[in-house]
Amino acid sequence: MAGTGFGENDDIVHVRVGGNSCSGVSITAKDEELQCVVDPGTGASKDVSVWVAGQETVASGLFGHGVPTVTNIAPTLMQGGGTVTISGTNFGTDGEAITPSLGTLTCQKVVVSEPHARIECEVPLRDDFCKKTDCQDMQITMDVAGLKSEPSQNFTYALPGCMDTDARNFNDLATEDDGSCIVIGCTDVLAETYVAKANENDQTMCIYPPKKVEMKIEMDFEEYQKDKVRVEKTFVSDVSRELGVEEERIVITGAKEGSVIFSFIILDDPNNRAEKVLERMEENLMTNNFSISYTVLEVKTPNQSEAIKTKAAEPRVNTTSIIAVGACTGAILLWAIFWRQTIKCVATCGGCRKMDNADIFEEEDFMERGRQRKMKGDFSSLDGTPNPGKVMPV
Repeated sequence: MAGTGFGENDDIVHVRVGGNSCSGVSITAKDEELQCVVDPGTGASKDVSVWVAGQETVASGLFGHGVPTVTNIAPTLMQGGGTVTISGTNFGTDGEAITPSLGTLTCQKVVVSEPHARIECEVPLRDDFCKKTDCQDMQITMDVAGLKSEPSQNFTYALPGCMDTDARNFNDLATEDDGSCIVIGCTDVLAETYVAKANENDQTMCIYPPKKVEMKIEMDFEEYQKDKVRVEKTFVSDVSRELGVEEERIVITGAKEGSVIFSFIILDDPNNRAEKVLERMEENLMTNNFSISYTVLEVKTPNQSEAIKTKAAEPRVNTTSIIAVGACTGAILLWAIFWRQTIKCVATCGGCRKMDNADIFEEEDFMERGRQRKMKGDFSSLDGTPNPGKVMPV
């Protein structure tokens, strides 16, 4: 300390800094300079008073303690309500005079655990604030009795929240996942678009496997192969029209002989499910309400154990066959009439009794009587009139 009138006797000189005694006074230059040890303290602009032989002089705000520094914080990640430890220098001994700042957050309930070097404080509860404001990698400052440290170290406020980027409530400021994520998706394991982590179902996001169909049409296979592109394009266009779906949803996967058998799939759509489309097609086929440019003979679907045969596949009788059957039937009738008249004639010529109504003559009766007579040409017994000794030629 420099000044005048200090004298040269250490014993008669007393110094106080900020009201606290400065010990070990030593005159280092007669009347002009002295030294003493200042007690640890905090703050700036401390008054300095010097007594020399009972005379006092006061220099206002002449002395200030060192600016605090922060060298470490542990842990660097803590949630609201947790305690952190801050180490450094010039913290003083009075916790109430210390204001630690964690970025935009003020650490509370300061306790000096090691004078001037270490404190403990409680991280404030600021979840709502940190959900909207970045509370990560914040620098720490210490305000001790008006003296503020330079920003140092980094601290992150531990914010529970959803950390899944696919969730509708994802929070990019969250530092630890709290299991609150709401992931919207298809939760049906049978769907091709099943999302294992989804916990809120959205049926419109479910796409199910396509429905497989085999359809046999009446067409020579070689004819199909010669104009394959046109035939398939027409087939897809017609089938999609009949089913009321877009052409893109009807995909031919193969074709084989047996007339022509197309294998195709019906792709699923959330707005018009493939299952419903297939059921509609089966119903139309069974009621003969399915019509395309080619004659459909039969259809195999996964819903039916047997192929659905159309009306076109049923046995058909043509006009020629009908005429032939009619002709045969007529011939048989003519033959029957001729045979009947022949039998009547034989019976009459052989001496049979003439009946008033020839139509009631029974051929079976005649034949039975003939057999009884061993067909020797004598028919007299048939009408009860004797004809002895006379044989009529038959």
